[in-house]
Amino acid sequence: MRNMLIILAVLVVAMVGCLSYIATRTLLLPLRRLKVALRDAAGGDVDFLISHQRKDEFGELYDSFNAFAVSVQSRGEPDSEMASRPNETVILSEPDENDDTSTPTKLAVVSR
Repeated sequence: MRNMLIILAVLVVAMVGCLSYIATRTLLLPLRRLKVALRDAAGGDVDFLISHQRKDEFGELYDSFNAFAVSVQSRGEPDSEMASRPNETVILSEPDENDDTSTPTKLAVVSR
């Protein structure tokens, strides 16, 4: 009886270990993929999109990243005014709900 309980305990621990490993990989692999994409985008490389066929929250995150990358790509070259001031940050406000324009307005230019 004691040997059966020991065997059962070992099987349960092995099963929990396997399930934990699978759950961890299921969560960490998509997060690592997104982390690499965000790190590349922060470095200025937004010339790629994350391809996926996921229908879960990670798929929504990938779609949001892709929308961000397309938005940055569509902006093209920076304005000559902004290129001449590389050590400044432009703070943008969100558009007003009643405003017909969808672009944010410039609030301030802050020197770094």
